[in-house]
Amino acid sequence: MIISTGYACLILLTGFITLVVARVPVAFALGIATIPLVVFDIRLTPFLIMDRMFNSYNSFILLAVPFFLLAANLMNGGKITDKLIEFARVLTGWLTQRLIWNLAHRISMNLLLHYARQPYEFF
Repeated sequence: MIISTGYACLILLTGFITLVVARVPVAFALGIATIPLVVFDIRLTPFLIMDRMFNSYNSFILLAVPFFLLAANLMNGGKITDKLIEFARVLTGWLTQRLIWNLAHRISMNLLLHYARQPYEFF
């Protein structure tokens, strides 16, 4: 049978929320919540599902996430993050008020990390 968009949304949200409340990990809950929709909708053929899965995994955005986490782990392992935080504290340590210091520290850390990732793009 052909399922309408509203009914499909209701099935997906109900399944996802039920699985999250049952303490299933979110990654598995997203996949498992789609099973009833795939079974009942005749428009979703196995070829179409495999094609969409391959196209979604074949994107640079999804590849960037594990490499970003790898870079963060390497920076933590090499104590570079501690040095960057200390450098930002040195730059903003003369500020006396706590709120201003915290804001200036966050801005300087964001600027340092932004230009560390994109060194040739200044504006």
